[in-house]
Amino acid sequence: MSLPMLFVLIAGASGLMGFYRLLAGPTATDRVVGLDILFAVAIILSLVASWVSGRTVYLDVAIGLALVGCVATLSWARLIQPDAEGGGQGGAQVGPRGGCQAGSQDSSQASDRGDSRGDGRGNSQDREGRP
Repeated sequence: MSLPMLFVLIAGASGLMGFYRLLAGPTATDRVVGLDILFAVAIILSLVASWVSGRTVYLDVAIGLALVGCVATLSWARLIQPDAEGGGQGGAQVGPRGGCQAGSQDSSQASDRGDSRGDGRGNSQDREGRP
């Protein structure tokens, strides 16, 4: 058995395990790990194809897969990451009106007066600190 064939067999076994984890993973984190394993298997198979055929075009494919896999893993991790209060969706806080808020200030009332220094209770101050 040649060395490239051994790499293909190991990558195939890893791909089956990753595909199982992608489908059967009890949590979203397990599914992301399974998808990451499948990206790694695709990169390995692309590298082996480049090695066997002697063509460098497969190296470009491997680099592209590595970049896409890295961005995809980071994006999914950001999406399923619980925030400080135990929620999900990347730490976005939903306000009482249903919109996302970046901080604790009431930006809608502060922007009505043309000032963004609201204190969160509906009280805005002008530049000199007067209400």
